[in-house]
Amino acid sequence: MMGHASPETTARYVHLSLEQLAAEYGAARASLAGARR
Repeated sequence: MMGHASPETTARYVHLSLEQLAAEYGAARASLAGARR
């Protein structure tokens, strides 16, 4: 996300909790996985 290798780095800049960030990241990955089929 945002070009960072680690979600924790992204969280510093977007001011989200790690739980929120992990949920969004998981949703995005699932969406992309479905789009590739």
